[in-house]
Amino acid sequence: MPAVMLSALGRFAPWILGGLLLAGLLLYGWHLEVALRAARVAVRDGQGTIARLMATNAENRVELARLRADEAAWQTALTTAAAADAQGVALSQQILTSVAAAPPKQDGPVAPVLAGALSQLGAAQGAGAKP
Repeated sequence: MPAVMLSALGRFAPWILGGLLLAGLLLYGWHLEVALRAARVAVRDGQGTIARLMATNAENRVELARLRADEAAWQTALTTAAAADAQGVALSQQILTSVAAAPPKQDGPVAPVLAGALSQLGAAQGAGAKP
């Protein structure tokens, strides 16, 4: 009996091996097709992500250009304000120097009208101090 089975198995062995090989190839082909579909979906998702990120990048570039323009405007305003402040400090220093250098004969009481005017000017500027 074993001899008969061995003889039949020997005769059908190439067909059995061929069938197994064909089944393996079909299974492998199916696996590759599933992997290819998954890769295509991943590529499509990646392209959508790239498009979204490129749009965000373009928006960020526009915002950056606007912020740089704002910074340049603020720097110009700051430079102008600093120059005006320096001019005011120089003028105040010049007035203080001329007052300090005045001879004692020019020192004296201030007229009431002038004192009132100076007080009003000081109050308008927020000084609030009377001369």
